[in-house]
Amino acid sequence: MRKRRFFLFLISVWFFCLIGGANLAQGQTAAYVTVVDTSLAGGDTYQQVTVFLQNDVPIKGIELMFTLGYLAVTDFTTDRIEFDTLSVPGETLAVRRCKIGTAGTLAQNFDWIKAHGEVGDTAFLDCNWVKVAGMAGEPIPPGSGVLFRLYLDVLCLPDTTQDRTAHITVNGFLSDPDGKLVPTEFNFGTLWLEETYCGDLVECTCGDVDASGHVSIVDVVYIINWLFMDGPDLCPELMGDVNLVRGISIADVVYLINYLFVDGPRPVCVRKY
Repeated sequence: MRKRRFFLFLISVWFFCLIGGANLAQGQTAAYVTVVDTSLAGGDTYQQVTVFLQNDVPIKGIELMFTLGYLAVTDFTTDRIEFDTLSVPGETLAVRRCKIGTAGTLAQNFDWIKAHGEVGDTAFLDCNWVKVAGMAGEPIPPGSGVLFRLYLDVLCLPDTTQDRTAHITVNGFLSDPDGKLVPTEFNFGTLWLEETYCGDLVECTCGDVDASGHVSIVDVVYIINWLFMDGPDLCPELMGDVNLVRGISIADVVYLINYLFVDGPRPVCVRKY
């Protein structure tokens, strides 16, 4: 009788260990999402930050939220603005679509992928957080590689600034081909903000792309040379976008000429330090 009880006890212990082991396996990390540490240049736009994936199981869907620290000098690049009239009836909301790069990455064959930024004023393209959602056509097989790349802009950063680090935090979820959540570990990235290459720059003046301290016809020529004649870089590049339309083009040249000689509106850059 005693042997029988002991045998039943061993069976019970084995059963509970089996169940506990299965539950533990379900809770073990099966994927890692990491924002790669990156150095970014002050006063420059469209700088890439890599998001890396390591997965032990196939991945079908993603929904990841990235949030920036040190909001005064850097933000995600706004690719365009779309208007939403449905989520809040009676109101028109300006929604940022933030720029994302998928070429040559694990996400390049996704059925769809989008980077949706925050709602805000159309006059300011700042994007301090972005949610990336996507669905793979074919599941990403177990392995590791670049998932996609995010784009960031960095404002003028005075060379006297001591603290030059910022962070991108990440959270969210991944799902497998059956729609089940994949236990995931998220690792934030550190951004090192390099010195602005204009020397001891204290403040960026919109339109002053030669860092002379004022806007003049020299800046117009400077932009034209940069656009069409492989001229020197704008210093900083952000200050050449004077008409609140993302990107620098001949339209910015015309805008500056009108301001200088035809009493046109003042240059209004996306942001100033």
